[in-house]
Amino acid sequence: MNPRRLLLLSIWAIAPIGPTFGETPRNEVNSISNVEWRMDTDRDYVPGDIIELSLVATCRSYIELELKAPVHPHARLLEIQPFPIAQNEGGLFQSEWVVVYQIGRSGSVALEGGSVALKPDPESPAHVLPQISFTVGSIGQDPAGDSPESWVDETPSESVIDIIGVIVVIALGVALYLVFQRYIKRGLKGTTDMPGTSAQVSAVRLCKNLEQENCDPRELERFLQEYHSKCSDRLIALFETRLYSRNPGNEELMRSLKKEFAE
Repeated sequence: MNPRRLLLLSIWAIAPIGPTFGETPRNEVNSISNVEWRMDTDRDYVPGDIIELSLVATCRSYIELELKAPVHPHARLLEIQPFPIAQNEGGLFQSEWVVVYQIGRSGSVALEGGSVALKPDPESPAHVLPQISFTVGSIGQDPAGDSPESWVDETPSESVIDIIGVIVVIALGVALYLVFQRYIKRGLKGTTDMPGTSAQVSAVRLCKNLEQENCDPRELERFLQEYHSKCSDRLIALFETRLYSRNPGNEELMRSLKKEFAE
C-alpha cells in the first residue's frame, strides 16, 4: 500500500476521538450557577406580619427558570412576584423573584421544600433551596423580655377612671340640687307661715301706691277687711277717712301703715 495513503487513513481514523477545543459542554451552559436568598430572619415578627423572601438565580446563558417557593403550614403564601431576566456586571443572566407570606401564628417557622429549575427542561436537576428558619413571637409580647403580657389588665385604664369620675360628679351635683331645693321649699313655707308677713307686704305696696297717688280704694278696703284685727283704732280711723272723706289725706295714713306694719 502506498505509504502516503496509509498515513491519510490513519489520520481519518483517529480524528473523531480527539476533543474539540473551545467548546463548552451543553450541561455547563444550560445550568444554574448560583441561587441567593435574602430575608430578615432577625426581625421581631408577630402573627399577622407580612414577610418578603427575595431570591436571585444566575445562569451562564439566557434561559427561563421556574421557582417552587418554600412553604410552611403557619406561613400563608400570598404572592410570587417575578422580575424580567437581566444581565449583571459579570455577564451572567439572573432571574429574580419576591415571595410574599403572611404569618399565621406564633412559634418557630421553617420555610422548606423550595427549588429553582430550568423551565424548558423539567427533567434537569433542580437547585434545592436551603431551609429558612425564623421565630414568631406572641401578640402583646414585651420587647424587653421573653414573657408575654397578661391578657387582662389588672389596673383600670384611664378611660374607665374618667368615666367613674364623671358619674361621681354628676351624682354629687344631683344630690346637692335636691337638698338645695328641699331647703328652699322649707324656707318659702316658713316665710309664708310667719305671722304678719302678708300684712307687711300688703302695707308696703299700699304705701307705695299712696305715695304715687294711684291707690285703688278697693285695695284699701281689702287690706282693712283682712287685717282689721291687727290694725290700731287710729289706723282704722285713718283708713275710713281715706275711703269716705271728700278731702282724703295720704301722708298720715302712710306714716301709720309704715309704723305698724312696714317698719
